[in-house]
Amino acid sequence: MNKVVVIGMAMLVLAITACGGNNPEEQKERLTQLETDSSKAYREDGDTEKALRLARDALKLAAKMRQAGLVDEDEVAELENKVELYTSIIAAGPEEGAKLKALEAYNRSASSKNDTAVLEGDYMVSQRKVDRSTTIAIIRGYVGSGGDITIPSTIQNLPVREVYMNPLKNQQVTFEYEHFDPESNTMKAESETLEANTTITSVVIPDGVEKIGGFTGCTALRSVTIPDSVDRIDNFAFQGCTSLSSVSIPRRVRAIPIAAFQYCTSLASVDIKHLEYGIEDSAFEDCVSLASFPIQQGSLRSCSGIGNRAFRGCASLTSVYITRTIRWIGDLAFADCTSLETVDIKPYKGDADDERVGRGYKDWVGYGFANCPRLSPESREAIRADGYEDSF
Repeated sequence: MNKVVVIGMAMLVLAITACGGNNPEEQKERLTQLETDSSKAYREDGDTEKALRLARDALKLAAKMRQAGLVDEDEVAELENKVELYTSIIAAGPEEGAKLKALEAYNRSASSKNDTAVLEGDYMVSQRKVDRSTTIAIIRGYVGSGGDITIPSTIQNLPVREVYMNPLKNQQVTFEYEHFDPESNTMKAESETLEANTTITSVVIPDGVEKIGGFTGCTALRSVTIPDSVDRIDNFAFQGCTSLSSVSIPRRVRAIPIAAFQYCTSLASVDIKHLEYGIEDSAFEDCVSLASFPIQQGSLRSCSGIGNRAFRGCASLTSVYITRTIRWIGDLAFADCTSLETVDIKPYKGDADDERVGRGYKDWVGYGFANCPRLSPESREAIRADGYEDSF
């Protein structure tokens, strides 16, 4: 046998032995287990010190396995990065370490490298080039201690155009309700648990910001100032903000998105200047204090529709004015509105070439007003007269 081959085989045997055994599969299983346990300690258990110990053991084993050709350089480099990250988090201390951990979690889940964020004070910030001469700053998360917050209009000498708060969570909150179930024709218990932040009490968003979101579960948030420059609110933007009592929606916002204010149990009034596309699914579901809404006043003259469960469980809502522009009302849209007494419903009036002109709403799914015990006979008759027998 060639002397060089013999020497190479001998070195391979020595390298494998140095890994703690002579079975490569066992070494790979051991490495995989160490990596899994380290990630679990960091992401699920919140024990960064344990994660660091396990990552160091994994790195030591991977380095030896690399000598034997059992793993590649990329895997070793990845473990080196984890050891460096965990070491930095521990060295930074509890408060700053939490910020680094939040930043790492965001960057790990970012959809592209262009969305990668860095820490700037209490904010995680990324940049986006919108054209040759314009670059904007995007707030990807808030990692501060809470209280009353005024978001800066510029960061890194760039204008802030999008704000997604996504604050650190410090507890869970569970919402429990009973809703009408059309399948069983009975009331059914439902619940949902959200991760919550209990430290943010108010937020002022600066003029120039165009898109906002990520306030989900801010249970101590009493007020939010939204500038007229905002033209889009994200789905679930304020879901579970149980202390929010009122909100004003800028004119440029064209729709109230999915579950935007769901479970805002203290929300009593909403000021909406203009809606072009409508109120989407569960937008105000279980806003039990909502007693004042523009749809009651007939001011949403261009609103085109009301989504499934949009106002379900709004137990304080007493009257609804459905304008001629509304082309569709979703399933269970006003179900469980137990104080609703009056519905002033107008036949849909579309464009001159719309084949549905004079035929009522474009789409209607049943049980729109199910479990509304106070609804007047006149309102029920008006709804039936438009052909909506399955509304109750």
